[in-house]
Amino acid sequence: MFRRSPSIKILCFASIGFIFAKLVGFSLFGLIVFSFYFFVLSIVISSISRSKTPVFLFFAILLGIFTSIRTQNLDYSNKSECITTHNGYFYGNIVKVITNKHKYSRLIVDGKILNDEWVMIRNTRFFLTLINSKFPQLRNIDENDILSGAIKFRKPINANLPNEFNELNYLRNLGCELTAVGYSNKIALISVNRPPEIQEQIKHTLFNRIDKLYSPATSGIVKAILLGDKSNIHRETRREFAVSGVAHILAVSGFHVGIIAGILFWIFSFFRNNSIKFLMITVTLAGYIYLVDFQASAVRAGIMIVLFLFSYLIQRKPNPINIIATTILLVAVFHPVSLYSAGFQMSIAAITGIFLLYKPFVNFFNHYLRFDKHDILKKIGNSLAVSLSASLIVSPIVAYYFGIYSIISPLANLVVIPFMFLGQIFGIVALISSYIYYPLGHIYANTSQLSIEIANYLTHQAANLPFSHISGEMVVIISILISLVLVYIFTSNSSKKLLFRLFVVLIIGCLLIANYLTKQEPKYIVYERPNCFLIEQKPQKTIILIGKKECRQNWEDYGLLNYLKNKNYKLKIYNVSTRMRYDLWKNKIKYKKESAIQINKHLTKLL
Repeated sequence: MFRRSPSIKILCFASIGFIFAKLVGFSLFGLIVFSFYFFVLSIVISSISRSKTPVFLFFAILLGIFTSIRTQNLDYSNKSECITTHNGYFYGNIVKVITNKHKYSRLIVDGKILNDEWVMIRNTRFFLTLINSKFPQLRNIDENDILSGAIKFRKPINANLPNEFNELNYLRNLGCELTAVGYSNKIALISVNRPPEIQEQIKHTLFNRIDKLYSPATSGIVKAILLGDKSNIHRETRREFAVSGVAHILAVSGFHVGIIAGILFWIFSFFRNNSIKFLMITVTLAGYIYLVDFQASAVRAGIMIVLFLFSYLIQRKPNPINIIATTILLVAVFHPVSLYSAGFQMSIAAITGIFLLYKPFVNFFNHYLRFDKHDILKKIGNSLAVSLSASLIVSPIVAYYFGIYSIISPLANLVVIPFMFLGQIFGIVALISSYIYYPLGHIYANTSQLSIEIANYLTHQAANLPFSHISGEMVVIISILISLVLVYIFTSNSSKKLLFRLFVVLIIGCLLIANYLTKQEPKYIVYERPNCFLIEQKPQKTIILIGKKECRQNWEDYGLLNYLKNKNYKLKIYNVSTRMRYDLWKNKIKYKKESAIQINKHLTKLL
């Protein structure tokens, strides 16, 4: 496999360099010195062994180190670090408008910040929550507008409390280093009369046409599956799609880009010259990816489709795993921040799972369940194999980022995706035909809307089934175990092996259940937060909050406040700042202030 897959070799050694750089912490000067000595060493070894392999390894590892340095601004872990909120002034342009409502807006801003210590932070990207006051000048902001003004900013907090929103992962997924809050009366809009970009004009025109063709309840989903804009989808709808494991349908993923590519291949099929056909499909596909703001999953799908078409163009048999590795390497070179994107990671995991597990799963269904005896069952088996092979690899990533493991995901995908597929196909036809003859476009839009509404109804029913999903502290470990067990069982190629593996899984499962049932609940649990230690005593229903002396000046921990609000426990605090006490009072959380002697007595009893 490695001989036919050079990109996998490069990716493996680049990964070694990437991890090595994260552990060592290279500076730019350190990289230059290391590269020089490493290069000299590889040349010497190549000369002695008369092989080019050492030089090849050098460039592969150097690529990983360089990629690691380019993403080191996202390598923050504030588990034990004080979170300091700084006042500052910023100047930057809006990269993306995530939410733009009457009371507030959420933006990704790229620019520079002058902090309260008069240190300029250059080339930084941050997540800005803009509170709209009575001054309306910032309510019509758009992408590429330039803002300047006063903000409060800090590093994100890593989640370690049960069911806590992981701010660090969310910001890293957006490619942001900091989170900030500003008020519209303290921020000025610098560029007001800028001409709109072609992309914005096209999207605005298409959005207006979608609003005319579809009902308000469906237009938000159509905008999401065609143009990647999920801002108009109701929060409850998003939750139901996430719980049922079909949330990827609402994003422009490989599924949607693949449909677009299939339509383009059909449209340009009249070209006899394969080179012209390849060029037309590539350019048009690139234009669509540009239209959806280069979303990471769409970029991944676009690169893979182009590489597949290129392999056929040069009359080579495509190697899927090598193409996946090439895609990752290209993204690492041109936009390494996307490697931290949850969408990109899930997209790569899904396509890898399909390529590796689809055939064994189909063989399992055909051999043991006899799905190949009937055409309908065969199609169901193929669809289920695709859904299962993708979800088993993706589910641990979903559990890590969103804290949910969907049990019904394979079955939900099996019944929802066909209707959403029809909805997207007819939606594209409706948009195109509406510009030619509007009544015809409206007919196709009604068909598309019916398909989407059926998919939405099925998702709603699936999400509200009992035991449809798992959540909690152990959800990541549970999702990994379930995936490993199912892969272990479904890759059995004989009846004896299947029975043996089922027996092994049964024994291990019984041991794990027995261990769980006999496991004593700990008397106390300690959580280290950036600004304090939280000690939870479950039997006594008491929480002790001990502030860190060095962190008393700054305290903003909304995850902790939400956790305390949802716990009906007695709260005892020591060495906690006035700000935190005010936050507790404002959130109606009752507490008792303890002295050092009383806290020592509590800790002595615990230990």
